[in-house]
Amino acid sequence: MSSRSIYRSSKGEVRVLEMYDRFQADVGVQLEDHTVNTRFGTTHVLATGPENAQPVVITHGGNQTNPHALRNLSPLLKLNQYRVYAPDTIGHPGKSAQTRLSPRDSSYGRWLDDVLDGLNLESAAFVGGSFGAGIILRLAAYAPQRISKLALFVPSGIVRVPLSSMVFRIGGPYLRYLLSPSRERLIRAAQWMGDDLNEDDLALLDQAATLSLAVNNAFYELRSLYLRDMRLRVPQIVKRYDDVTFTFEDILKGDPSLAKYL
Repeated sequence: MSSRSIYRSSKGEVRVLEMYDRFQADVGVQLEDHTVNTRFGTTHVLATGPENAQPVVITHGGNQTNPHALRNLSPLLKLNQYRVYAPDTIGHPGKSAQTRLSPRDSSYGRWLDDVLDGLNLESAAFVGGSFGAGIILRLAAYAPQRISKLALFVPSGIVRVPLSSMVFRIGGPYLRYLLSPSRERLIRAAQWMGDDLNEDDLALLDQAATLSLAVNNAFYELRSLYLRDMRLRVPQIVKRYDDVTFTFEDILKGDPSLAKYL
């Protein structure tokens, strides 16, 4: 755990927070601002929906701001059927404390456990993708009783993505777009996401590119949330919940060695 600033300069911090506020205004629903205390420092939480509705906690991906991630899930927010809480991950771009937690122990699980205490929630449903999904898995291993349901997409901590795929299929096209933006290069950079992209998808990726440039100039390097032991823990975690669905084909393509644990 480190307490040094996550930003390279005060100007970089200001730029990231300005983008945070701009993305928050673009989510499409009214969001409340709350602050809760945890053992690792204060955590900023965005909330929306009826206060007496079923609670849902959304965790965002690494190196991205909370409201930018919420925009991807705006259809869920606009249902207005759930009380949604979205914490800014501690030590990441946003308005929470800048304490950087270790991805190699239960720190993220303990942090999320504290967030629920601060929100006066005994348990909640959880939704998260990428790094945020990995954090939820950490909570599932640390305090499974706090999770009533969970929905995870492309979760970190289960499958190690081959370096060649990261560099050539994703990193290369994305870097070319960052260096010289054009619609054609944006489409090429987005091809790894699928063949059915629409204008909203491209607009989101363009926003992510803008944020990436700001983060690259302002933010520290993000340590991986890949955890070798999480592959062993996934079957144990799954057994605690009534309804869990995995896309086995995608998982096994990413890491065939996982088959013996499923």
